[in-house]
Amino acid sequence: ANKQAEGIEIKVFKISPPVPQELHFLAVTLYRAKDVPPMDKNVIGNPTGIDGYVITKFGDGDPAKSPVVSVKSSSKTGGLLSIEWKVRIFIPVMVPTMTNRIE
Repeated sequence: ANKQAEGIEIKVFKISPPVPQELHFLAVTLYRAKDVPPMDKNVIGNPTGIDGYVITKFGDGDPAKSPVVSVKSSSKTGGLLSIEWKVRIFIPVMVPTMTNRIE
């Protein structure tokens, strides 16, 4: 709305009240990763295993990291590996949020 006061135009803006945010948690359950190539190598360069972990992040929040799971290769050629976690990671999220980006 516009108002006139002694030749000066005054603009009045209505501002909506602030929306309170609440802390919630986004739960990410990790079960397993299949067909992962071994990344660790022994002294002569043969693949020996992998130290697997997952890092996830919501919006601009701090990243959350899973526990590290070490898997050794049973083959001298290294073959593909499977990593099992069976864990849940909780990521803090303020709701309502202005982001939808999950990494």
